[in-house]
Amino acid sequence: MSKNPNIKTCTLLTDEEALPGGCDFHSIPHSLLADWSMENIEGMGIQLVMTTPDNFWDVADETRVMIDRILRYTDEVRKIHEAMEERGIPYVNDPTLMGITSSKLQMHEILKDTGIMIAETILIKSFDDLRHFANQRMGEKIVLKPEYGSDGVDIYFIEVLGEDNVHIIWVEDKEGERKEKEYKGSLKRFFDENIVDKGKFGDKFTWVTQDFIELIKCGGCTVDLRMVEQRDGEGELRFTSAYARKAKGSVPLCNLGQGGKPLQIEKVLQETGVKIHGLREFCRAADHEIEKHAKIGEIGHDIGITMQDRSPSLCYIEGNSMPGYTFQEWESIRQGNASLSRSDEKLITMPLQYAAFLAHQKG
Repeated sequence: MSKNPNIKTCTLLTDEEALPGGCDFHSIPHSLLADWSMENIEGMGIQLVMTTPDNFWDVADETRVMIDRILRYTDEVRKIHEAMEERGIPYVNDPTLMGITSSKLQMHEILKDTGIMIAETILIKSFDDLRHFANQRMGEKIVLKPEYGSDGVDIYFIEVLGEDNVHIIWVEDKEGERKEKEYKGSLKRFFDENIVDKGKFGDKFTWVTQDFIELIKCGGCTVDLRMVEQRDGEGELRFTSAYARKAKGSVPLCNLGQGGKPLQIEKVLQETGVKIHGLREFCRAADHEIEKHAKIGEIGHDIGITMQDRSPSLCYIEGNSMPGYTFQEWESIRQGNASLSRSDEKLITMPLQYAAFLAHQKG
């Protein structure tokens, strides 16, 4: 640890597997972060210490601000959060925000009466809840998905053909091989065989169902938008990334981890007539509601465009409290020439700048 009293220690808490292979923050190659760190971090008056939950306590007493990149809220991580709160240590990523944005149900409750369009969402406590929801939407489509973030896994798009008669499409990923799947028949049978019998329903696996909102398509495939905001070295929330994502096939999943392809956002906005300032205002309105419950350090908004009476309307899909790219996503964005409102470097370094701001605020 540095003996210089002007140097504040910022602890980067990350997943265990993110460190040994040479990757860490935002899953960007360590060499890229290290090069930037050597040139800039000391100039900001901070020292970055990368750690995992297992060895965090070795540096806990030196920590002045926490940069939390943990994606799974384990008991060990909970203990770390509690210890930081007791010590008054600020976070770049508020664990409360992580809990809110990862829950489709909580996000719906926060945004549903604010004028922001978001799909009607209910918790499935039993199959009867799902059946009741579906029976009220004969001839329409609904979505069944885990309540908490699932990286595009186990998301089922259901067309309700009749009572206990459905057509379902989804993506199955086995050992890195992506396959589109289809089912026609009884909803009860599908639910039992694909969810209950596989041990995916219970206290540890909560599910929600939503109304399906038809989004715009490009080349026959669904498209959505990702808007990233991060706080800077002065504590101000700024837009650092904006790009569109196109689903790979007939299943309307735009998640890059499920085969989605990045697109230039300008092209999508031009074709739909949506203005970038309107898109930003939409995100700011969501920020305003979310921050009634938790401070935003960085957030990724997934936004859809739906046509209503031949006019484009924005709808909120979900939020991501830690919107870092996987390395593959980062490279695909580069190769696809997706538009970024700032350089790639900013996406990595902005949280560090905010961490320096918090560290010096802390004193």
